[in-house]
Amino acid sequence: MARISKDKIDLDTTLINVSVILKGFRQKLDIYTTATESTEFVDWLNNNPAIHSTRVEDKEKFTNKYFIFNDYKKKKTICINRNEIKEFEVPFISNISDIDIEFKILYVQ
Repeated sequence: MARISKDKIDLDTTLINVSVILKGFRQKLDIYTTATESTEFVDWLNNNPAIHSTRVEDKEKFTNKYFIFNDYKKKKTICINRNEIKEFEVPFISNISDIDIEFKILYVQ
């Protein structure tokens, strides 16, 4: 865990590595996405009711159980089905206060 001031980092442009292993595969899928998008992925995995919105795209994510990543390094869009996830390692952020955020890593093996 690392604490960082909110004014020293831009979460919409900072790239982080999300690693996922899907069922039936041995190779790790590395996705280079923003810190904001990885946090949305963790919220989606936890069915966080705070992110439920009225947008049609967001409703489809929860009913069909898929998440769409933008991979900025490979310039691809990657769709992951919740039922196909075998293992993952996701760095994400959480708000501690109005001036600090904390980076954490969520992993399942």
